[in-house]
Amino acid sequence: MAEPERKIFPHDALVRREFGIPEHAAAQFRSTLPPTILEHLDLDTLRVEDSSFVSEELRGTVVDVLYSATYRNRPAFLYVLFEHMSTVDPLMPLRGLSGAIHVWERHVHNARARDTAILPLPFVLVQVLHHSASGWTAATRFEQLFDPAILGDPAVQTLIPHWGFLLDDISRVDDAHIHARHLDPVVTLTLVLLRDSRAGKALVHTIHAHQSEFEEVFRSPGGREAFLVFVLYVLTVTQGAAGREAIEALKAVPGARDVVMTYAEELRAEGKAEGKVEGMVAATRRMLLNLLTLKFQTVPPDVRTRVEAASESECMVWAERLLDATSVGDVFAD
Repeated sequence: MAEPERKIFPHDALVRREFGIPEHAAAQFRSTLPPTILEHLDLDTLRVEDSSFVSEELRGTVVDVLYSATYRNRPAFLYVLFEHMSTVDPLMPLRGLSGAIHVWERHVHNARARDTAILPLPFVLVQVLHHSASGWTAATRFEQLFDPAILGDPAVQTLIPHWGFLLDDISRVDDAHIHARHLDPVVTLTLVLLRDSRAGKALVHTIHAHQSEFEEVFRSPGGREAFLVFVLYVLTVTQGAAGREAIEALKAVPGARDVVMTYAEELRAEGKAEGKVEGMVAATRRMLLNLLTLKFQTVPPDVRTRVEAASESECMVWAERLLDATSVGDVFAD
């Protein structure tokens, strides 16, 4: 039986696009990890790793990104889970630990295949980037999932894993706190858009309040690609009057009016012709084709035909490859 296609949501696509860039991820870690860890973590060595072998446990509910780096000059992994749900998952410590175990199992498998030392195991740090209507209200440590009466037994305490994840809950973080992180404008905009995506009015206010950062991204070398991702994200998470106001706010970014109008008109036309879901898929295809044109000037006819027939998840995979691709062939290599 064929494996069901993984649904890619706008939040997933935005997180993978922006935090799939090591420099952006490093900035996020520098602003959120404890100083005692940052003192020994070499973020200049940070690189994105394949996380497909761990994401099965989290499919459909969170987006995950795995990084490697060195800690005290030894191999380490940083595993980030972004949860964007209307409710808090009380089992996140269990799921996060499961993901970390998969990373260790992958390390053992690779060490045996290369005939290198298995022990000591690499340090695995799990961070949950969370946003929900309520904010995080559940446990962050695995041992907190057990009955306190049982944990009161010292003998039991020694037999239960003591493990936890680091939480970055942006549900209630205001602009002042995010600006205090001194992040790249792209990372700042990613966080504030994710934070306010549930409330249309708040999102419109945020776009106006961060207009200078949108402009800085738009005018930076290669920044139009990042800006187009923000445009598509806003268009897909807003609707009604708030959606129209959000579009107007994006149009007000100096130099970006024509780009925003083009995307808005395409999404509306495709949505009306094909229905909302199908229209979003069509807009995703259009975004990918525009990004390909921006980066490589021309798109071969066979590639255009392939994109126009592709699913949303296929387009998102190709969009991720586009970041580091040096040719159109790199994007579509099987």
